[in-house]
Amino acid sequence: MNIFNIILVALSIMVCPWLMGNLRSAADLKKNGITRKLSIIIPAKNDAVNLRKLLPTLLSTVEEMAQIIVVDMGSEDNTASIVRGYGCELVSLTDKPDHSSMRNYACYMGAKKSVNEMLVFMDANLLPGKELFEKLDYAVKKNYVLSILPYDKFEKGGGIFGGLRRLVSVMLMGSFALLKREDAGLFEPFVMIDRHDYFNICTHDMIKENAFENLILGQAYKKAGMKIKNYIGGSELRRRRSLNKHLSGQNLSARNIAFDYTSVFLVLLFLTGGVSICYHCIASLVSGSNYVIWLWFYAAFGAAYEYFLRKIGEYPLYCALIYPLHILTFVVGTLAPALIFSLKPHKIKWRGRKLKIEKRGKKINESA
Repeated sequence: MNIFNIILVALSIMVCPWLMGNLRSAADLKKNGITRKLSIIIPAKNDAVNLRKLLPTLLSTVEEMAQIIVVDMGSEDNTASIVRGYGCELVSLTDKPDHSSMRNYACYMGAKKSVNEMLVFMDANLLPGKELFEKLDYAVKKNYVLSILPYDKFEKGGGIFGGLRRLVSVMLMGSFALLKREDAGLFEPFVMIDRHDYFNICTHDMIKENAFENLILGQAYKKAGMKIKNYIGGSELRRRRSLNKHLSGQNLSARNIAFDYTSVFLVLLFLTGGVSICYHCIASLVSGSNYVIWLWFYAAFGAAYEYFLRKIGEYPLYCALIYPLHILTFVVGTLAPALIFSLKPHKIKWRGRKLKIEKRGKKINESA
């Protein structure tokens, strides 16, 4: 048995906790009560079903301490009437600037209508826990910006093959140094920031020419001396997702993979170890030698993989057994395009816009 293969496999199993070790859970935050008033901004398009669940939850948890603003991005359902029915503020957008994404523009316009000390940007398909905002009030201080990756709850049949893509995206949100890690950007679905800091340092409107707003937004705050705190939603923030939505947006994650070369190396080490284990399991079963050891490694890798998947979503237990299929779909659907985007300019379609992706380090331009 090759000692190099054993070392590779051992490192690949160990690297996952390192890559995920920087993440904290919102469920572990201390409850302090809501001491600062919030302005909660919710971009929505055809989200009537989601808002029927979200708005009463918000009203029952934040009560008079929050201003709730729903920005309707041209919905064709009864989103507007539901917002009015719950007594929340409605901002209706019928058009947007040519150089801006609709969600980006909606966040900015909602923030302009805000009057309270703290701003919260959150998607309409999120379900906050009863104590979430009481815990976040303690966590977000002056010169801090906080974001949360919601815990995914899937509709029937969802969450089968998209888990690895999302897990890698989470891994790549950390920037690596020799002795410490720092959060590289913000998770888009939920962001909380002081209103003064938002308007005086960087708003969504200031980065309107870049498709990946929250990565760039986070970098802008870091350069201004602010600290970023990223959390996993856990039991305090969940999101309803379907299979189709979970598999969409692969071009976005592909570009994220080209974001930091050190992160890419560690992720590749993790993936290479998984592939190596699978290969040696098959080879040892065919040859009839050492197959017990390699099956043990297969089980260990699968258990570690499922453990970390469970931190970010309600993924089926059998994902631990079929992880080679996850690696295959990830390499073909996300990693290969990421490498192409890193080597040469490329055009993708994202959020209704055609975008030209330049080489690493250059900005993303919108095509005519």
